[in-house]
Order: sequence, then C-alpha cells, then structure tokens
Amino acid sequence: MITVSELSKAYRGFTALDDISFTIKPREVVSIIGPSGSGKSTLLRTLNLLVLPDAGQITIGDESVNAKNLHRININRLRRKTSMVFQHYNLFRNKTALENITEVLRFARKLGRKEADEKALEYLNRVGLHDKASSYPAMLSGGQQQRVGIARALSLEPEVILMDEPTSSLDPEMRRGILKLIAEIASQNITMAIVTHEMNFARDISNRLFFMDQGKLIAQGTPDEIIHGHAGGRIDAFVNDFEI
Repeated sequence: MITVSELSKAYRGFTALDDISFTIKPREVVSIIGPSGSGKSTLLRTLNLLVLPDAGQITIGDESVNAKNLHRININRLRRKTSMVFQHYNLFRNKTALENITEVLRFARKLGRKEADEKALEYLNRVGLHDKASSYPAMLSGGQQQRVGIARALSLEPEVILMDEPTSSLDPEMRRGILKLIAEIASQNITMAIVTHEMNFARDISNRLFFMDQGKLIAQGTPDEIIHGHAGGRIDAFVNDFEI
C-alpha cells in the first residue's frame, strides 16, 4: 500500500528526515512514536506532499513520486490517495460543519451539491454529529471540531488516512472520545498512519509501531516488540517515561 524509499528532508541545514525507508501493508494501522522534534509530523506530511521531500521516493497504491521529478499532476494524484486529520482541526471558520465537508467533496471529488450534502450528512452521522451540521466551528467544542475533521477525512474515502497527533489539543475527557472513535475506524480495515504520544492507544490499535528520533526511523515492529522488547538505549528511555 505505502512504500517509502530513502526519504530525506532538511530545513536550512537541519535534517528533519534522514534516509527513511519502510512499507505499510493494506489495512495495516501504524503508529509513529518518538520524542518531540524527532520528525514524526514531517514524515506524515511528506507522505501526502504537504511537505515536499528533498530526496527519495513515495508510492501509495499505484501512484509513485520521486523527489527529483515532482510535478503538479503526480503530486495531486498521490494526494488523492490520502486524507489528513490535523492536530488543530484545520476547519474553515466561516463554514458550517456540513460545509467543511461538502467544500472538500466538491473540490477534490467533483461531486454535485446534492450528492456532497448527502455524503457529508452520512459521515457527520457516523461520527455522532448529525445534529451539528449547521453549526460553525466556534460553536463546537474541540472534540466536536476534531470529529468534523475526521468525518471530512473519511468522506473522501481515501486509500490511506493520515492522522497528525489528533488528540494533542484536547482535554482528557474529549481525548477519550476521539481515541475511541479512531479505534472504531481502525477496526474497519482502513490503512492508517498515526502520529501520537498516546502510548497505550498506540499499543492497543496498531499492527506496528515506528520509533523515530533525530529524523531517523530507529526501529519498527509490533507494539510488544517495541514497548516490551527491551530494545535498549533511546527507545527504552522513551517508553519508560510512560505508564504502559
């Protein structure tokens, strides 16, 4: 489903991603963990080319791009394979919950208004917000806004869903609700890559964990292999900071 080869990215001499390679299988859920500043969010944003890599190749499904030969057409084709759930929701403040979804469906999927409205309502219902369709983001709690963001991502029916620390802006009660919703989505055989600091959550829903540090993919394996495998060094030090 996803193949990444020798992916690198630097900002003004700072190496954010350092020669990263991996594969994610269809219907696999992978959580990307590691200390702050390790390159996790950069990696996720590079997968759908919100961040353009300096080197390497990305393949999602039947679409591939190479950092040395990036063009608008193949960038857009790769992006259509994915949808993103953002840390800070990224909703249009002047549009209702329904419109935040229909706008994307009409632009990205070229749906007519009636079909877009029907699909948006379907996915708002799926995340428990059917009664909030006409509400603007300012009228919604943080957890509700993130549910709109998740509904928007699901409505695109992508091959891969990318989630960038989807609970980091939420209080504990709202966080629990969003984690439960994501776990339900993960159980539906959808390919997902999730950047998270929620270690118990990552352990429970993931087929594999990727551990990153200083722009490198240090280790990858099952949750048990990474969390309880006594990998040594930086990984054990990081894991030991959490009650798991």
